Amino acid sequence: MSDFNICIAGLGTVGSSLINIIEKNKNKIENRLNKKIKIVGITAKNKRKKRSFLTDNYNWYDDPLKMIKDCKPNLFIELMGYEKEISYNSIKFAIKNKVNIITANKALIAHNGNELISLAEKNQVSFLFEASVAAAIPIINTLKSMIISNKIIKILGILNGTTNYILSNMTNNNISFSEALKDAKKKGYVESNPDLDLEGIDSAHKLSILTSLAFGLNLINFNEIYREGIANIELQDIEFSKKLGLVIKLVSIVEQINNKIRLYVKPMMLNKNSRLGKVDGVLNGIQIQSKDIEDIFLEGQGAGGYATASSIISDIYDICINGYSPAFGIKFNKLKKIDKLSVNKDFNSFYLRLNVLDKKGVLAKITKLFNENNISIETMIQNPKNMKIKNNSIPLIIITHKTYLQDINNLIKKISNLLEVKDKPFFMQIYKV
Repeated sequence: MSDFNICIAGLGTVGSSLINIIEKNKNKIENRLNKKIKIVGITAKNKRKKRSFLTDNYNWYDDPLKMIKDCKPNLFIELMGYEKEISYNSIKFAIKNKVNIITANKALIAHNGNELISLAEKNQVSFLFEASVAAAIPIINTLKSMIISNKIIKILGILNGTTNYILSNMTNNNISFSEALKDAKKKGYVESNPDLDLEGIDSAHKLSILTSLAFGLNLINFNEIYREGIANIELQDIEFSKKLGLVIKLVSIVEQINNKIRLYVKPMMLNKNSRLGKVDGVLNGIQIQSKDIEDIFLEGQGAGGYATASSIISDIYDICINGYSPAFGIKFNKLKKIDKLSVNKDFNSFYLRLNVLDKKGVLAKITKLFNENNISIETMIQNPKNMKIKNNSIPLIIITHKTYLQDINNLIKKISNLLEVKDKPFFMQIYKV
């Protein structure tokens, strides 16, 4: 049984869980891999931090690059989580020294993956990242297998456990966004920079990776992914969605239409009985639609130390058993570029919430603007809870028939200019999965 030497950079929840799994299951893992697993070097920002394993049992390095240079490992596992900086520099250094790579760093892949994956291919080392999307759900390997014989046409997913927990908490317990966010922070579900979760940035990073895998593309420019966050969702939106038999989720979608793709991340109202609508709490869910087979739906824990570490173990197995393989399942020079469709041409029904002055003639002005923008109203509810809001205004809820997003945006601009409308109008897509 030959040695398989590993260096690990980043010893937070995931890195520590990975070492715990290896320590507790060492014999089983080695028998499966037919390799003697040796963690020959570890590094993290703070050596004195208390961890769930004994750091003294391992060779500690303050500098990841020196660790790679001294240890000459078979595998470098990057779990530091920086989009660039030391994460990027250490991975690039390892690749140039013919070291295989495993990372859970979706931001780094989304922004720098084309360069690093191309470099890995030139050096004939593996660059694997099953843990970067949806933790315990084996979505990366599923897509690699599917593209061999199936034409994928659409992926829909709840890819961020934090926002799903917040929205689920608002729905299940009738609490406000601020209360649900406070609870999520207390439980440790929120990133140190909350905007990564709340503004859909984390989901967009993951969607970029899934898009490349599903359609055999170069990684999409992250800035080309349309996204909206969840911070403007109020409890009354949650309550009204229930009355419609719907539920609000932050959904990531990519679809191929006439050899072009449309991709976006935004909160939507879904049928509460749909598979995605039933994904609750911190769970993730992903639905894959293909031309040749029935839909595939995967659901599971989207974050957490052991769930993510288990995906890393899966990648270790892949490297030990199968050796080198292209990161996206096909050679980098075979990856394509593709034109993007504007989300403005997306055709759906929409939910609008307006706060309007409680006086005569307001409704006529608003419906006139709808007519001028060729948007048909399906349902309108004035003051659904008989409540007064600030500035003597009341809520007005409108559901549209199917229309284009660009027309909704134009309408919102015009409605916002009405003196009778207080606060910025809020709208959300209704998606029938």
